[in-house]
Amino acid sequence: MRVSSSGRLAVFLLSLLALAALPALASAATPAQIEAAKAKAETYLKGKVAESGEPSDPEGGIAFEHSRFGADWSAIALAAVGVNAADATNGGPSLQDFLSVEYGSPTGELAGPPSQFAPEEWSRLALIAHPAGLDTSRVSATVNLPARIAGKWNQVTGSFGGTEAAAFPTPSALGLLGLVTSATPRWALAPAIAKLRELQEPDGGWTEPGGFPRAETTGIVLAALCEAGVPGYDPAVQAGVAYLHGEKQPGTGAIEATNTESTAIAVMGMNACGVDLEGIEWRLTGSTPLDYLISLQTPTGAGEGGFPSEVGETPNLYASTFATLALAGDGFVVEPPPREDAALPSLRPAPIVADGTPVAHELAIEGPSGVVRMCSVEGPSGASLGTLLTDAQAAAFPSYPEGCVGSFSYEGSKLATLNGQGPENADQSWVLRLDRGNEAVAAEQPVPFGDVIALRVGATPVATVVGPQGPEGATGATGPSRPTGVAGATGETGPVGQVGPNGPAGKRGARGSAGKAAKKKARKAQAKVRKLVCVAAQKHAKNRERRCVVRHKKTKAARRIEISKGSGV
Repeated sequence: MRVSSSGRLAVFLLSLLALAALPALASAATPAQIEAAKAKAETYLKGKVAESGEPSDPEGGIAFEHSRFGADWSAIALAAVGVNAADATNGGPSLQDFLSVEYGSPTGELAGPPSQFAPEEWSRLALIAHPAGLDTSRVSATVNLPARIAGKWNQVTGSFGGTEAAAFPTPSALGLLGLVTSATPRWALAPAIAKLRELQEPDGGWTEPGGFPRAETTGIVLAALCEAGVPGYDPAVQAGVAYLHGEKQPGTGAIEATNTESTAIAVMGMNACGVDLEGIEWRLTGSTPLDYLISLQTPTGAGEGGFPSEVGETPNLYASTFATLALAGDGFVVEPPPREDAALPSLRPAPIVADGTPVAHELAIEGPSGVVRMCSVEGPSGASLGTLLTDAQAAAFPSYPEGCVGSFSYEGSKLATLNGQGPENADQSWVLRLDRGNEAVAAEQPVPFGDVIALRVGATPVATVVGPQGPEGATGATGPSRPTGVAGATGETGPVGQVGPNGPAGKRGARGSAGKAAKKKARKAQAKVRKLVCVAAQKHAKNRERRCVVRHKKTKAARRIEISKGSGV
């Protein structure tokens, strides 16, 4: 595993200390300026939805196609600025209507096997379908996007795609992001996370072999790690952020290059990890990356509200999508926003599929050794787990990659072994979780349309142990009742004595010298604490424009701390 550079991380952290030497910080974009830029981008993006619901940008040279530069990316940016795809319409079908038909067609391009596309392309489709309000696992009876991604899993390399793809971080990063849109369990994502850690460069960044932009790749990987559950304080994440901070261009705020997408995608990765790009450390060397993106937005005229890929070029839908996501504070996984009519659902209902219809499922397996296997298996909707495993083993339906289920056995109604592995301890079982439901002992549970099938060896869930039901036993005879004992008599209460009158109050004694001294000492200490607090505030009054005045009076009402207006807490 490559180790992240401590040098860049140290520079990143030490830049905070430079504040004392650089009192004049660059002013960052205000919230009002960011909101204004988002509003203009929203108008631009909505204007790119044709009467057919198809996203298209002939002026910018971006068309709808199932590839990296497709116009359908815009569905993510629209969701980021609060526009539900079902409300994005130009008088005809909505963007959601269009994508539902295009993505879910039983005879369309996406109905083919996982080999039809590279893993990152399947992930791109899932990342677009999710914010558009489509259930990525149930786009149609023939299209299950997370299952297609799982079908590209390479157990040997711990990444997505063929062996040659193992040196490239983007397939694994986008594969993770695509699976996050489904009910894939976190333990199934662990090997891909480990692979990305392994591919991190010594300087903290990630790169594609062949000289591809590094800031863009680093942003994608950071987004994948954090969306998959890696915390922002993780050393790999911190080193990646430090790398991007080191690539920030003095003055302009661009990251690595003047290309809009490089800066925007780097920002999206940091957004996913909770990085504050308006903070001091990003303003020490001039404008922030957000300032730079706002400066690129076309202010008026043709393409108003859009963003070009390079300064001076025509705005296009692809660059505008990522710049908008960056300014909106989002990464790659965006939730569908509420509808304009709040009574309408933000998610499109999944299609109704009759039991017995052949459908695809994502299958994730973790044996007692901790090795993860993922694949796409097909079988009749509503069939039992045993039936689906039988079909996968016999290749009765397509399974990707092949051989995902090599063998299995049951003991009674419980799954006992899978691919030659079984529980190693008496208190363990093969445990099943269907979609986001509760775990139960793996048995003959029916698997509904599109459910993610997660099987792992773990502690037996006591409340859900499944076994054959024995015959009902006869009810035993009722035993004789014990006689109830006689309660003892309660004794009489004695008379209450008369209360005597209160005596006169005694004279208060004089205060001892030790008590006076202690009270005086405590009073001085308390005043000293107050005074010190105010001195600390005065020390930074020049930078914070605050002042603190402490006044003590000798009267009983006496102590008062006055803090000037605006000093905060």
